[in-house]
Amino acid sequence: MPPIVQSQYSNAARLSAAQLRRRYVVALSLIAMLTIASQALMQVLISDQTYDSRVVNIAGRQRMLSQKITKLSYYVADAETAAAAARFRA
Repeated sequence: MPPIVQSQYSNAARLSAAQLRRRYVVALSLIAMLTIASQALMQVLISDQTYDSRVVNIAGRQRMLSQKITKLSYYVADAETAAAAARFRA
């Protein structure tokens, strides 16, 4: 090949390699940013689920407490002696 044609091919190869490298860096940067963003989103979702599970837990405990209060109220009202009623109140 003549030297002029060979230098054109090497310039084109260098230009293509530079463009390829630039695109590769941009693609890796985009992947890194998306990975970090998805990790941050997952952390927010997990913390929200923890809060939601606490609310559900508190609601369950309140339901159990109200059932216990209802049951003991019934026992106090249905007690045959004052001692039994006092025991249920305690």
